[in-house]
Amino acid sequence: MQDVGILYDLLADISEEINSVFTRQISALKKKIINRPIIFTCGLFNIDWTIALSIIAAITTYLTIITQFDK
Repeated sequence: MQDVGILYDLLADISEEINSVFTRQISALKKKIINRPIIFTCGLFNIDWTIALSIIAAITTYLTIITQFDK
């Protein structure tokens, strides 16, 4: 039974080390995400709120015109 206790202590130490490494990696990832904003791009230009709102406005305008011609 003493071997089981030693094995348990060894596994507990390994578990604590893995948790410590995992916690450090998560903290580093969190810092990178906070310091570097997420940018959406389509290869030619960045897609920000200005572009998104312009696209929505254009689609709304086209749909309005199409529904008027449909009548």
